[in-house]
Amino acid sequence: MKPKGLKQRGVIWSNSGSNPPVFTPQVIQEANPDWHDACLGDVDGYGDIDIVSRIWNKDGSAYHTDHWRNDTIPGRK
Repeated sequence: MKPKGLKQRGVIWSNSGSNPPVFTPQVIQEANPDWHDACLGDVDGYGDIDIVSRIWNKDGSAYHTDHWRNDTIPGRK
């Protein structure tokens, strides 16, 4: 059980590419809904890696999936 007041976080660990590798956490989401079973792929056809995940705790009456779009490519709209 999580401590009261602790917010859930979605974290990606980025690899520096160095040898040995250094992994840096990047928080991409905070608070509800929690998520799990994340899959990576080019969901929107822009040639970058996006994330699709299932939620753990729903907000509202239905469970759903979330799409985390990668907006790091310059000039992307």
